[in-house]
Amino acid sequence: MRQNFVAHIKTKKDEHNLISKIPPTDGGRNSGGYWKNHPINRPDITCFTSKIKCVHCGCNFRRSTQSSTKSSDGKRHYWRCAERKWCDTVGLREDFLKPFLAKVLDINEFDDDIFKERIDHIEVLSTTDLTIYFKDGRKISRVWKNERNDK
Repeated sequence: MRQNFVAHIKTKKDEHNLISKIPPTDGGRNSGGYWKNHPINRPDITCFTSKIKCVHCGCNFRRSTQSSTKSSDGKRHYWRCAERKWCDTVGLREDFLKPFLAKVLDINEFDDDIFKERIDHIEVLSTTDLTIYFKDGRKISRVWKNERNDK
């Protein structure tokens, strides 16, 4: 059982000594401090990670990459329900999703930081309907067109 420590901290050294006396937790991902201050740094983690939700099965959407001869870098990124084998929701193509959300945010060009600052999450309702939840409490519904043209 973890004990509560109460002390008056006067210097950084005192703070360090106090923290070093706190018993460690289980050390897992949910134990607090370390993972909060050291996020996972992987190329597939973007501003959309954990923000796009499937209302049918409750799963988050995950980013997947497919090769493409039509894109400049030879890749296309899609966001799909984690349970896509059992779920009927549609995949969202990232190169269409960003300009779509720029219009929703009323900005000229999509910006990751503005998205993170303003959007709480997005719910995918069907192959065409999205609900966007803002951090200020607003929510709006929009029709999504997953256009299949070549860019």
